Amino acid sequence: DTSSVYIAHDPGRLTNCYWDVVSIMDPLLPKDGTLGLLGLGGGSAAVIAHKYWPLREMEGWEYDQDVVEVARPHLGLAELEQAATGALVVTCGDALEAQSAVEGGFAGLFVDLFASSHLLPQLSEEETWAKWLKALRPGGCVL
Repeated sequence: DTSSVYIAHDPGRLTNCYWDVVSIMDPLLPKDGTLGLLGLGGGSAAVIAHKYWPLREMEGWEYDQDVVEVARPHLGLAELEQAATGALVVTCGDALEAQSAVEGGFAGLFVDLFASSHLLPQLSEEETWAKWLKALRPGGCVL
């Protein structure tokens, strides 16, 4: 899949992939609050979200530090981390762990968690989704 490479040449361009859903997410969310990106990868969803909703603060989790290190200079993550508004905070770690929470709750969560091109088994567990729902502020949603 070369969608992330596409974005590097045209930041914020829709990809015709599931990441594009984040471009319509903001009107569904409470006005205040952070958008959590669980499974940041190369940052495709973050770049799209920032283009369409530049004031929305974002926090992304990516398990693989190497992916983040490549994405910073080549796929636009560094620019998002330094943005004056709608900045992205990147955390390298497990999005399934307790650290994937923000004070006051997330306005929304965009879940994009895979390992070896397969959905994580935890995504079929009710406890995982219940935990994420508890991490939302009132009116928040998970996609």
